[in-house]
Amino acid sequence: MAVVAPKPLLPITAYHSTNRQRRKFTLIDTDATKDACKIGTGKNFPLACQNQSDRTNTRRKQQNLPLNLLKTMNPSSAVASLTMKVVGLLLIVSSVLDYLILGFPPELLNRQWQLGYATQLVDRGVIPLMGVALTLLGSWIESNAGTAKSSRPPLLDLRFWALIFSSILGVVFLLLFPLHLNNVRMERSAALQSIRDEADQQEAVLAQRIGSAQGQQQISEIQNRFKTELQRLISDPQQLQQRLESEEVTEQEKQLLKTFQENPSNVDQFVSQNFSAQAIQTQQLQEIRQRREERESQAKIRSVKSGLQTGISSLLLAFSYTLIGWTGLKNLGFIGGRAGGRPR
Repeated sequence: MAVVAPKPLLPITAYHSTNRQRRKFTLIDTDATKDACKIGTGKNFPLACQNQSDRTNTRRKQQNLPLNLLKTMNPSSAVASLTMKVVGLLLIVSSVLDYLILGFPPELLNRQWQLGYATQLVDRGVIPLMGVALTLLGSWIESNAGTAKSSRPPLLDLRFWALIFSSILGVVFLLLFPLHLNNVRMERSAALQSIRDEADQQEAVLAQRIGSAQGQQQISEIQNRFKTELQRLISDPQQLQQRLESEEVTEQEKQLLKTFQENPSNVDQFVSQNFSAQAIQTQQLQEIRQRREERESQAKIRSVKSGLQTGISSLLLAFSYTLIGWTGLKNLGFIGGRAGGRPR
């Protein structure tokens, strides 16, 4: 079988003309053409070299086109990015300093301090969240503007520390949720027990005061004073009629006055029944127990409000911080990302 020899490469001749001389180049391949085109200058640049230069310049312009367009279309992106990152860092740093100042001096074994500090942390929990959001938004604007360094290590990347800070706060607020609910429960039990003890002490003091000689003397004085006032009122028909026509007097009191007017001897019986030691003690015991029930009801309502408000807010903050932190670290390649650990 005959072997056909390949055709020899035909030389390509390029000319370069100047005012006094003419140079001739024999170009065998493209690399030689590129080398030869480097020599040509002026208006008489060879056609082949001119086309090659145009293609090279066009390719370079196409590669740099997106970046140039972005820089031309959004000249203030660098200012916006810097502003957001500065404001975000200011909110984060001020929040951390605020948390440290609020917790000084620390009283870790004091339940009241724990409740107050947890409530203040949750009430101010949105401020660092806004700081993290502004910091990430500023970094995103910088990345889209093309001014961010793609090969920046994680320890020098502001997004990495913002996401780490967000993850730490997420864990803190997550642990704060059951701790606060437990403190609220214990504080409610302590408050109810304190109210009951105070009411029992008041009842004991009341029983001791009424059973004493001084208490009996005071009861006798009250009975005599009330009996005297009733007898004076009954003996004056004009004053009695004014009381009966007064709108401030209840119907039950008017009926009693009429009964006393018809039968004055009922005054002694009424005073002895309603102003005896036993009656006064029973009446005051009812007042003490009524106040105890009201205070217990208020303590229960306060504990429920504190548990729901601070507990649910803490849980929501924990969810938000954790979602932003771990999702951001994963999506940007800081954890579980691409090989080499380079963030996007």
